[in-house]
Amino acid sequence: MNAAPRIGLALSTNIHYGREVLHGIFDYVRKHRPWQYVTGNLEWDFPSGERLSAVVGMLGTGPLLQKMKRRGIPVINVSERQQGVGTVRVLPDNVEAGRQAAAYFIDKKFTNFAFTGPEDFAFSRMRHLGFEEQLRSSGFSCHVQNFGHGKWPRHSMDPLPEIGEWIQTLPTPCAIFAYSDDHARRVLNECLRLGTRVPEEIAVLGCDNDEIECELSPTPISSVALPLRLLGYEAARLVELYIAGGTLPEEAIRLPPSGIVTRRSTDVIAVKDHTVARAVGYISAHAAEPINVRAVAKASGASRRYLERRFKTLLGRTPREEILRVRVGLAKRLLSETLLPMTEVAESSGFTDSKMMCSAFGRDTGLTPSEFRRNVRSKPEGVYPRARGRKDADSTTPHPAKQKRVN
Repeated sequence: MNAAPRIGLALSTNIHYGREVLHGIFDYVRKHRPWQYVTGNLEWDFPSGERLSAVVGMLGTGPLLQKMKRRGIPVINVSERQQGVGTVRVLPDNVEAGRQAAAYFIDKKFTNFAFTGPEDFAFSRMRHLGFEEQLRSSGFSCHVQNFGHGKWPRHSMDPLPEIGEWIQTLPTPCAIFAYSDDHARRVLNECLRLGTRVPEEIAVLGCDNDEIECELSPTPISSVALPLRLLGYEAARLVELYIAGGTLPEEAIRLPPSGIVTRRSTDVIAVKDHTVARAVGYISAHAAEPINVRAVAKASGASRRYLERRFKTLLGRTPREEILRVRVGLAKRLLSETLLPMTEVAESSGFTDSKMMCSAFGRDTGLTPSEFRRNVRSKPEGVYPRARGRKDADSTTPHPAKQKRVN
């Protein structure tokens, strides 16, 4: 049996992103063969005499990447910060994350939208870009607070008066997409200080689905979930592909978001009919349970006939369609992030059986649940589909602030 390869890891365990990627690497290694792990110092460097088969890391320093290249050590980079220096990149599809955030708010019937994030982080610019692209395609514009990260506090609990001043300029109700969960928490802290009602006046969506950050917030944060463990798993697979003599892909591999997790910060629908709003909130909270339209009508305090008529008028779908839509969303996350069998995915998503889940999935996506899982998790060697209608985005992506918008 071949000796265990020595793999350098340059992943920050102080942040959610790094920990989740690391868990994905461990998942791969447990299923295949052992690795010997070598960790870098705070600059993600490794002693010159260290013999490494490969490095996996959040590498944002160009000189270090060049150093690894000179030593002939392949680098699997999971950071947006550096491109074009001989590394293979495995990354979340940050543009698609922004698109899904916009579609989520549009589906909730908001008409006022805003983005906040640092302009000097590539992944923040890309999330902003996707958010504005999706809004423009639906006829909406976007208010923006977007400035240098150096001006921002180090901790999500530290005050940032500029956010409060900006929030007070926004029309309400307004849907805010924050580039990350810790920044969404800053926004919500300011809403609390100002006495702004969340989510009725300001709804806030984060990104990364850092459950600790989301639950510590004064209002639990809804968030775009990224398949970070799958990202780590894929990075580990590429290491083994290289060691076996395979060819590594030149273009960045981008994994799409696995869905949006709704918590209190966006648990609202922007319609003036309070009965419909109560019904949608009930469905969101109980879709995984064996509920039906009768139960939704009872919870909302309206007759079934009234509820169905108002849903169709305001949302363009029936209460039953809304239940199925939310259940399909739950199933997508489980299919993306777990290896649960279809029967358990169906049960955990509120479907009575996998056959009913398959039928609802087909109407929503045009795919079976198995096809959806294969598309997300089991790509052929060297074949990675891009998001439709665009080229691979990188740090040279034009900043959305240079495009026309409402400030």
